Amino acid sequence: MACFIFGINSIFTEFYDSYKLFQFSKHTGIVSFYGSMLGIASIFLLRKNKSFSYNIIVLICAFLGVSTSLLGGGRGVWIAAILSFIIILYLNPLRSSKNEKFLISFIGIAFGLIGYLTPMTGVKERTELAAESFSSYYQEQKSDTSVGARLEMWKSSYLIFKENPIFGIGEGNFKEGNIELINKGLINSHVGRFNHPHGEYFTTIVEQGIVGLIVLLFLFFSPLFKCYKESKCIDLNTHSSILLVFLLSLLLHYIFYSITNGVFDHQNTTLFFAAYLSIGMGLLSSIRDKV
Repeated sequence: MACFIFGINSIFTEFYDSYKLFQFSKHTGIVSFYGSMLGIASIFLLRKNKSFSYNIIVLICAFLGVSTSLLGGGRGVWIAAILSFIIILYLNPLRSSKNEKFLISFIGIAFGLIGYLTPMTGVKERTELAAESFSSYYQEQKSDTSVGARLEMWKSSYLIFKENPIFGIGEGNFKEGNIELINKGLINSHVGRFNHPHGEYFTTIVEQGIVGLIVLLFLFFSPLFKCYKESKCIDLNTHSSILLVFLLSLLLHYIFYSITNGVFDHQNTTLFFAAYLSIGMGLLSSIRDKV
């Protein structure tokens, strides 16, 4: 175990040195998001009945994906990754044996611990900073941090929603409604510069109200329920199982990441979701029709 951790830690160091040459600037969170989806899905593809070279390639893909996520610094992504990993492990779409599930769990936990304990990833530092920011917001109403600003914007979203519960205030009008609350002294002026409340669910209830929220939940949970039903099928084959892993990783990451970020406020993540979900669900239906 110690040798494994030491070896992976050394690789993290080398990977980080390369990473410093390519700064992702404001798109770091999105890069971290995509890396997490790939990394988490790849961990579940490890199989004892596959060749050594196959498992090595899959493990490398998992490592690169998780490393990208950790180095990218997206705390919302890390939360989404942990929850997605737990749910996919529970659903077990690849029908992994107890030994395989133990190995998958071990690798997932090991990656997480190594990322947390390796200084250059910044995971420990950012986690502690998030906890401090959360505490300072409730104790001192401090909203000039990433966490504090989100909490203040969510408070603003709730106040706006209360006044416009059914259809919201319209697309792209959060900033205007937020500034009105600031002028009334209900919200800290620090968050007046934001165009959306950094949370897809909050953005939706502000702009489209409860009607929009119902549509958003249907968009997420309708294909998720379909994947859940497929994962329980007795005659599930290898191709559909692998596809299910990637679809579950995609859907669960979007569902959980939407708590802390506006996943559809960016064209990149919107097109990615629409394209890959459509292709994935189409392929899944096609494979099932041939069974």
